Amino acid sequence: VQIPGLEELQVFVPSDLMEQRLIILQLLNAAAGKDCSKEPDEIPEDEAYLLMSKHGVGDSSTDGAWTEWDGTVLKLVPQMETVDTLRAMK
Repeated sequence: VQIPGLEELQVFVPSDLMEQRLIILQLLNAAAGKDCSKEPDEIPEDEAYLLMSKHGVGDSSTDGAWTEWDGTVLKLVPQMETVDTLRAMK
């Protein structure tokens, strides 16, 4: 999953979720600490997860590694509050 403005954050989801944009956005919101209790509970517990990895800007050991990804890419634009929180995360 690519998030514009967060190129240093790599987000991976199971291929089964690629068509479930709302669930991915809900997972990103939850990862950012946003209260998701008022959102529809459509996430199957065993099948919906995301893996996030963040590298520092200018980190030479990982700069080119993510440009070699040859899997399917999904571009998503979460709420600005979620993007800001994910950007600040270590």
